[in-house]
Amino acid sequence: MIAALFLLMRKGMLDLGRSPLHVFTGECLASLTGLTVYWFTSKALGPAVNFGGDYFTYVVVGEVALFLPLALWNGVATAVRGGANDGTLELFMSLPRRVSWLCALQSLTQVPRELFRILLMLTVAHAIFGLALPPHAPLTILVISLSSVPLFLAMGAVAAAALLKFRRGLSALAHGGTLAAVFAGAYFPLGTFPEPLPALSRAASPFTWVLTLARNGLSGGWSGKLAGQTALLFLGGTAILLLALLILDLSFTAVRKHGEPILFSE
Repeated sequence: MIAALFLLMRKGMLDLGRSPLHVFTGECLASLTGLTVYWFTSKALGPAVNFGGDYFTYVVVGEVALFLPLALWNGVATAVRGGANDGTLELFMSLPRRVSWLCALQSLTQVPRELFRILLMLTVAHAIFGLALPPHAPLTILVISLSSVPLFLAMGAVAAAALLKFRRGLSALAHGGTLAAVFAGAYFPLGTFPEPLPALSRAASPFTWVLTLARNGLSGGWSGKLAGQTALLFLGGTAILLLALLILDLSFTAVRKHGEPILFSE
């Protein structure tokens, strides 16, 4: 499985068609562009949103805390759609391994890149825009992000199963992730939304759970309660992931049974 993971990571780099230097330069420019927009927006809003001092801090934390969840939310479905286009999915289905695990592994290849993006954005925000966060901030966000991997990989697997069933919906999935980030409070406090949206978001949105853990960890530091909640996120997500991969396998079994070509529409 480890060898397969590295092979899929290499395939991902080849699919990008760019050298590591080009990837690094592109990520730097993307981070700088996004942070510039947030910086001037924060100056226009003033201290109306207070987390760590101003809106700039608030939105940067919201952005980086959801990098990995959003990538995994789309990841398995994107791997299935891309694999159908380049023939990888057909190869996976011919191997004596569970296709769901191979698709999950392909999605997991995004984890190192998203962790790198977190560190890069925090570094650029601090070096150029003077972002002031506690010294433990990068490690806190990384630990909570990694703890969320099983849960969001599970959500991505269920989304991929739906994609296989209906042969459409990848664009809707991406838009759904954007809306989930907004209603999780990544860009505006939940209190700005009308009821019952804030209560529903806190109760049912995994995006909100992750973001709340990250902000609590940055503002109050690690505590027994925060560590317990993070562990519960990981362990609960792992249990759900096993069920989600079974659902995805059942979807692939149905595809094999009908013998239809896997073609997708928008």
